[in-house]
Amino acid sequence: MADNQISRTFPQAVHDSLAELRRIARAAKSRDDPRLRKATEDELALAVSLRKDWHCRGFSQRTSLPCTKARVTSLEYCRKHSGALPRMKALATRRLAALTAPALDALEHAITQRDNLLVSLKASQDALDRTGVGAEIESRIRAAEKSRDGNRIVVNIGFLTGTGGEPTTIVLPQQSSQALAIPVTGTPERQKIDG
Repeated sequence: MADNQISRTFPQAVHDSLAELRRIARAAKSRDDPRLRKATEDELALAVSLRKDWHCRGFSQRTSLPCTKARVTSLEYCRKHSGALPRMKALATRRLAALTAPALDALEHAITQRDNLLVSLKASQDALDRTGVGAEIESRIRAAEKSRDGNRIVVNIGFLTGTGGEPTTIVLPQQSSQALAIPVTGTPERQKIDG
């Protein structure tokens, strides 16, 4: 698209004629419909400038207007303009597969960076959740029992093994009873409800 088309303004008559042409094209049953016509240069320029990023890159053979249907994922065209062909589906699959390694690299960088620990934590959680490990760890933490001294919770994660083959152990300090205490205010009747 040329730069002059981006900044170009169109008179209302061009907008109206483009809307009328699109209405006729939707109502037409065949290419031989006598009301159909090719778009003028101004109509075509306006239609191209109104095209969204998610629109198909194809053009109508009947009106020469750009297609306004949604593109097939990872392709430039809608189903009507070759997006449904097996070779195009294979191309889309290859394009998505090619993006897997860069996406994993970006996720790895987000996890290992130390400038923003919150980003690192969220990226780690996302990676664990997507692989199903996060839910497993969460359920094991909930099911874990307190150790004998009562000061910590020990969780053995059997499917994550250390260097010697022993299960990975996560130790979570238990919160003190003071941290868990709920301040009680109000009348004695209200204290029963709050406490």
